[in-house]
Amino acid sequence: MGTFFHYGRFQPAYPFLGVRQVAGVNQSLCHQNRYTSTTATPSFEYLLLEKRPSGVAIIQLNRPKALNALCLGLLEELVNLLQTLDKDSSVRSIVLTGAGKGYKNVENLFFFFLAVRIKFCLFGSKKKKKKKESKAFSAGADIKEMEPKNYMDVYKEDMFTIADKIAYNVRKPIIAAVNGFALGGGCELAMTCDIIIASDKAKFGQPEINLGTIPGIGGTQRLTRAIGKSRAMELCLTGDLITAQQASEWGLVSRVVPHEKVLQEAIDVAEKIAKKSVPIAIICKEAVNRSFESSLKEGVLFERRLFHSTFSTKDQKEGMSAFSQKKEAKWQDA
Repeated sequence: MGTFFHYGRFQPAYPFLGVRQVAGVNQSLCHQNRYTSTTATPSFEYLLLEKRPSGVAIIQLNRPKALNALCLGLLEELVNLLQTLDKDSSVRSIVLTGAGKGYKNVENLFFFFLAVRIKFCLFGSKKKKKKKESKAFSAGADIKEMEPKNYMDVYKEDMFTIADKIAYNVRKPIIAAVNGFALGGGCELAMTCDIIIASDKAKFGQPEINLGTIPGIGGTQRLTRAIGKSRAMELCLTGDLITAQQASEWGLVSRVVPHEKVLQEAIDVAEKIAKKSVPIAIICKEAVNRSFESSLKEGVLFERRLFHSTFSTKDQKEGMSAFSQKKEAKWQDA
């Protein structure tokens, strides 16, 4: 198990990654309001981070009682952390998931109330409240934070533009492990990642129309590219949710796995990627992402130029030499 950093309030019941020590500090010391890592990594309030020796960094959105709603503070911290990890030579790939220890009562979170239509309604008796399980990857933007704002407020602060940095400024591969609701901004956040692996209990949707607004973090654009105009139009105009299986059939997610295995599945994929050459993985990601921004002809030309450029790397020489000699390549990341 790798080094584990905790930002914000420590949850002693958190068995998520099987970690019993936090940055070398006994758990009993971490019940303070805020814990600051002794490493150079900045302190955060809404995130959990684990860095494994395999080169995989695991980020957990940590607002479980609000179903990991995307408040401005969480988005800023997430972007800052992702950019830090992108420059960290010990990190080769990243997994993003949501805290799953929230209780059933959520204060005025619209998307939570919307979810009561689902068969396994989140509201229940006090007896049910004792049971804790993963509820959300992220159930959307923080409605309470947005409600009092007017046009000039959101225009001046350029609301949600910071989230664009996840898709455009983070070069290392990001795998989303969607372990529950991914609604509104939560669905959009998952779509900024490079690979989405979903729990069989996950739900996806863009229900902003029920709030009298529309998606604002790329939902109308990325969802359309992922599942097609007709299906994206239906989800955005009706506010309906879809199951993980539907999301898989429609091409929104890479695969669906049993709920209890979703994080490990994402880690397995991340570790497989982490064994590859970092610069070549970055180049490959850049080539795939260009397909969203260009015509087929331009995209193929861009890909070919990147392909040619790999022949200037030591890892291309190592990879082809190792293949010819039937041995495992030893990447130099150069």
